[in-house]
Amino acid sequence: MTFRRMILILTALLFLTGCHRVTVGQDYHIGYNFSDLRTFQWFVPAGQLAAGQLANPFLDARVRTAVERALIRRGYQVAVDGRPDFMVTYHHKVRQRVESTPLHTGFGFGTGRRGAYTGVGFGTGVGFEQYDQGVLVIDLIRPGSGDLIWRGTGTRRIVHTAGPEEAAAEINETVDRILSQFPPGRKPA
Repeated sequence: MTFRRMILILTALLFLTGCHRVTVGQDYHIGYNFSDLRTFQWFVPAGQLAAGQLANPFLDARVRTAVERALIRRGYQVAVDGRPDFMVTYHHKVRQRVESTPLHTGFGFGTGRRGAYTGVGFGTGVGFEQYDQGVLVIDLIRPGSGDLIWRGTGTRRIVHTAGPEEAAAEINETVDRILSQFPPGRKPA
């Protein structure tokens, strides 16, 4: 394998490791029979509207569209008779995070009159980066009782320069990754 090909492969691997920027998790009612679920409907708690759930109507529409699309893709249907098997709601928040980078490394190569040269460098300076992290929580609720039966969470860095198309794509990816865990026991896609 040539040196150039090796560098291209390493660069591609480094790029691919950064593609999944969403971290997901789930929790659920262990004794619940999820196989009986077929239809869903949106649930908006009374205090949620006043608390700012719809403060950004564009975000609300994107999340709702992504959730509905993901559930329908998994075989669930919107309840048309007003009697769903489960209710869906979501919560989101933005929190500030600080990340430190205690060790810096570098690799370089070059050529000259006397052949090829390579080098590796290490730095001990500590760097800090402050960023915003978005948290999206999707809750599935038992109709009537209002009991939580499943909760999926997703976190990711927020890119503030994202336009509407990029924001929608990031929400779609986050929702798909969260709901890939539902129902419990299902192999993520």
